[in-house]
Amino acid sequence: MVSPRLYAGSVVVAAYFLVAPASLIAQAPDLVPSGARVRVVATGFFRTPAVATVAGWRADSLLLDIQGRARSAVPVASITRLELSRGRKSKVVTGGAVGLLVGTAATAAFLGMFCSDPDTLCESDEVVRAFAIIAPLPTVVGALIGLAVRVERWESVPVAGLAGGSVGIQGLSVGFARRF
Repeated sequence: MVSPRLYAGSVVVAAYFLVAPASLIAQAPDLVPSGARVRVVATGFFRTPAVATVAGWRADSLLLDIQGRARSAVPVASITRLELSRGRKSKVVTGGAVGLLVGTAATAAFLGMFCSDPDTLCESDEVVRAFAIIAPLPTVVGALIGLAVRVERWESVPVAGLAGGSVGIQGLSVGFARRF
């Protein structure tokens, strides 16, 4: 007769081995969830990085929806590089800085022509006033252009984590035996 303590321990061990493979298989979708925008390079599939949407996961492949193409099942083993989109970001600060430089150059050109006249006396207050009048417009225009320009931010996903997480445990088997 089997003691209740041994029986309870066997149930716990069996439950662990039944749940462990499922958690390992679930690691890959945690790294790259369905619906995520990705950039992928896969040997035999994409020569250049392909931008796609993750449609789902299979045990050994990644299902991708690529605009203008049919859904593709890409084997995880063939993926050499995978990047996850972290959204789009505007370049408003860069545009504003470039606009400020343009405004500064325009102010310098104006003062160079204006102050070259021997009859005109250019003192510091005229220089500040000219800068305050000329520089803001190109700065604002540059910032607006930078706001319109959006770039996508990409985060690299470790490919080794995909291969180990999506395949599961090879050769694992669970069996039960009970004597009557």
